Parts: sequence; C-alpha cells; structure tokens
Amino acid sequence: MCGKITRGDDMTINTDGRIKALSYGRVTQKAPWHSGRKLDANLLVYVNSGRLKMEVDGTAYRLIKGDLLLIPENVFYRPLEAHDLEYFFIHFSADVLPAETEALNLRSHPLLHDGDYGFSFYGGNPNLTLNTLTSCAKNESVRDIFLKLSSLNIKGNRDRQMLDALVRELVISVSDESPLGSSLSRLTVKIMDYIDEKYFEDISLSSLSEGFKISKSYIARLFKVELHTSSSDYLNRVRIANACRLLSFSDMSIGEISEAVGFREQYYFARIFKKLSGVSPSEYRKRNLLP
Repeated sequence: MCGKITRGDDMTINTDGRIKALSYGRVTQKAPWHSGRKLDANLLVYVNSGRLKMEVDGTAYRLIKGDLLLIPENVFYRPLEAHDLEYFFIHFSADVLPAETEALNLRSHPLLHDGDYGFSFYGGNPNLTLNTLTSCAKNESVRDIFLKLSSLNIKGNRDRQMLDALVRELVISVSDESPLGSSLSRLTVKIMDYIDEKYFEDISLSSLSEGFKISKSYIARLFKVELHTSSSDYLNRVRIANACRLLSFSDMSIGEISEAVGFREQYYFARIFKKLSGVSPSEYRKRNLLP
C-alpha cells in the first residue's frame, strides 16, 4: 500500500471504463527539461532515484525516491528542479466519470448454508481515487510494475493489452483505500456481522440501538464516518447481495425472494434492486441464472 502525502486535486477514475496507456518511458535528468505545458492525457511520474521539484497548477511538490506524482490532463505543470533524477513516466487516458448506478459494497457473503458454496463477492464500487502526491517507497509492487513496463517490447496486440493491464494494475495499486478496506471499530464490525446474519429480519436503526444498547445517533455516526453510508443503506446492500444469490442459484419466484431477503413489498424490492445493480431482478436472473 502507498501512503498519501497530500490530497491536492485528487482524481476519481471509474475502473469499469477504459484505462489506456498512451506512452511510457524511463528518463534521466539533471536539470529542468521544459518550461511548462499542458497535456491532453493524464501523467504519472515515479521517482526511481534522485530528487525532483515539480509545479502542478500553481502548487510546488518535492519528490524523492519512491514518490509518485499525478498530473491530470489539461493541468499546467513544469519541472522546477532536478537533482541526479531518474524517473518513470506514463501518459494514460481513463474514464473519470462516476458510475451510472450506485454499486454494491464489496464484501464476502455466505452463499448456501449446506456448504456447497463457501462465499462470493458481490458488486464493488468501480470508482477509485488517485491522490496528487503519494509515497510508494515501501511498496515494492509499484516499482515492479514500472520495471515490467520498461521491459516491454510492444510488437503486437497481445503486448498492447499487457501494457494497458499493467497501467490498470498500477492505478488500482496506488489508489486510496475503499472505506471497507480501512480500519473499522470492533463495534462497527459486530453490527455489520449482525446485519449480515439477520438481514431477512425486521432490522431498523431503533432495533439496532436496542439490541446493542447504544443510541441511534451513535450508530448512525459509526456508519457515516467509518463506512460512508447509513445502516439502512448497508442493510439494503446485504439484502440485494443475497437476492442476487437466490436469483442465480434457486428457482424461487421474485416475490418469494423479495420476502426471503426481508422486503415487505415486492415493488420496493424491485426499485432498490435496480438502484443498486442497474437492472431489474428478472433481467439479473436472465443474465446470471446457473443450471
């Protein structure tokens, strides 16, 4: 994992879209090499050795070995100082628009209680945030990606796809951690585990408050601060994730599935399902039903 130095002008990339490498290289510099420019591509600069001072959109950044600098497209930048500098660079294009539908949280859920299936991952937010300046000095995998890139000899479509795959891997490796990947309090984990197990029951903020002997406002704050969502939204995500399981692996009707995962009204179930998955329950079943 890389460490964030400053937020600056962060950029959110939708990994469901295309991430395409445009050019890359490995350069040695002893002095500033141009007086400033804007590019119609995003630029990543990784310092392999030496020091670099770079101005980006009026802000000066000092980079040392292991630092990675993001310069979004159409943002003015210029090198100010370079001392025994060797750096890798990548120009790339990416879809920075938010996802059209709200994605399901990425978390493992039991599939079947009889042990036929262990667990499955559902959903996952496609949006990842890249910080302007990030320290990757302790992350050997990031440097390894740049070394792999510099060793590529593009001769055909396979090599071209490998190049794009490595850039995608790099973007994921240096992005901010998702809320569910960060450290959660023991109490939050207990509440999440309770919802994961009892999602089909009538669960509300009031019932959680009574069950865990803490105030509703405190639970609401836990979910907002640690998970960036609400308890009701999290409950809906768990219910829909389990509905996906039943739509794929059972012959239950949609009405039966709606009731089985805790929704009182089928029309409300259908509305929430489409909001979170992007398709109706019947369309999801058509695409994912397994024999």
